[in-house]
Amino acid sequence: MWVTWLTYNNTFLSLVEYGIGDFRWTAQGNSTLFTDGGKLKRKRYIHRVLLTDLKPGTEYQYHVGSEYGWSSIYRLRALQERKDGGYIYGVYGDLGSVNARSLGKIQQQAQRAEIDVVLHAGQY
Repeated sequence: MWVTWLTYNNTFLSLVEYGIGDFRWTAQGNSTLFTDGGKLKRKRYIHRVLLTDLKPGTEYQYHVGSEYGWSSIYRLRALQERKDGGYIYGVYGDLGSVNARSLGKIQQQAQRAEIDVVLHAGQY
């Protein structure tokens, strides 16, 4: 499973600490400098770390960061095929700046385990 996050400054390391009720494992990834196409040419660092060997259906806790600081603690459940086969995806794209009506519905469906994967297809 890929974990992706954004920072405003270069943290030099992209780490995820994770485990089942603890932070026993650490995975390291990389970051890419992104400069937006607007007038201000804002710079952001997009971090990506791959978590491997996750057990299907198992819940893990994790946080992201580096020696400069850590995020809040989050939880994920490793993807497991449904009993009737396959997976159910929730897909959304550019929400605009004022109309994010679909986001609440997708969030509710994810919280009720009605969808297995959420794919954000881009912004801007």
